[in-house]
Amino acid sequence: DMRSGRVVRRLALAGGVTTPRSGAVSRDGSMLALGRPDGSVYVVRLATGRRVELQARHQGPVEVMRFSPDGSLLATAGDPDSRVLLSNPRTGALVDTLSGHGSGLRALAFAPDGRTLVSGGLDTTLIAWDVKGDRAMMRTFERPGSPCGECQFTLTPDGKRLVLVNLDGSVSFVDAATLRTAGGLPASARACCEEPGLSPDGKWIATVSVEPSAVTLWDTRTGQRVRKLFSSRQPRKLLPLLGAVAYAPDGSSVATNEEDDVVLIDPRTGRKLARFVAPAFVWWLSYSPDSALLEAGGSDGSVTVWDVKTRRRLWSRRIDNRPAVGGRFSPDRRLLIVGSDSGRIHVLDAASGRPTRAPPLAHSALVWSLAFNNDGSMFASAGADGQAILW
Repeated sequence: DMRSGRVVRRLALAGGVTTPRSGAVSRDGSMLALGRPDGSVYVVRLATGRRVELQARHQGPVEVMRFSPDGSLLATAGDPDSRVLLSNPRTGALVDTLSGHGSGLRALAFAPDGRTLVSGGLDTTLIAWDVKGDRAMMRTFERPGSPCGECQFTLTPDGKRLVLVNLDGSVSFVDAATLRTAGGLPASARACCEEPGLSPDGKWIATVSVEPSAVTLWDTRTGQRVRKLFSSRQPRKLLPLLGAVAYAPDGSSVATNEEDDVVLIDPRTGRKLARFVAPAFVWWLSYSPDSALLEAGGSDGSVTVWDVKTRRRLWSRRIDNRPAVGGRFSPDRRLLIVGSDSGRIHVLDAASGRPTRAPPLAHSALVWSLAFNNDGSMFASAGADGQAILW
């Protein structure tokens, strides 16, 4: 007892503890965790003396541990083990394994809100882990299919699967939790050129093929073709006739391009709903979150936005001297961010097309992908310069 100096309880531990760092007390003072030389960890409820041994063990002595601020997680690390183990201190169950360091770890620290854990190791690396969201940020996996330098992928709306478009045009699925291959579309499905369009429930996927120039709808569970949505009859020139596809978030339409035309299709019937004309060949298509607006990025650096319901063009503006790609609307539909082959990122007013900031943000090479967070306060960009940047 810190006030009286009285000994409240003595704990006998066979084998002792590894180092003074291999013990930790929860913020509310209810739990004591102790790491041992054999890699095991005990959690003691100080009010009762009850002990729980964590289910997962380290491959050597436990060197450091920390409770999350709310006491729901216990992070432990050891040497020569390069993993961080996240466990439930009340039940002992393993919650997750964080792999990313090259050698033994010596330091762990939770952010005050408990959402981020920072680990430091003998490899001189610090890694920040999002423990309340994607606890697998640093996990890598061998992608199925052919080697790929410019391949596209997207995540299903439920977050359970990655959809990968490989260099040879094949489409593979990967389980987002285990990172194991989880099937794919049949060999007859050859996708080009941007990421495929997924229905809101993730059950259907729309792909663009070059030969023949067509948009096809597939069942993601069975891999079977549902229907052909659109087929171009124009003679192919140097570029593919079709290259972009987007699925409306409300499932009401699928958009694709036929050179510099944009075609809206009903995915349930395959009926053409509308045709818009863009200033140049369309590289990219995207809907606003409420499906009310449709954006097209052109090969001449132009961006055009239409009102889907009224079929009226709201504005068209050339924002760059290189192709415009990767357009994304903010969740509230006020902003539109567009990347380009030049590496620049343009932040535009979605209603008027006017830039909201100057000069544009920039990567040192072409922009691959853009994405807003859920409340629209930040967005992330990925570029061919190998950087992912949060703005």
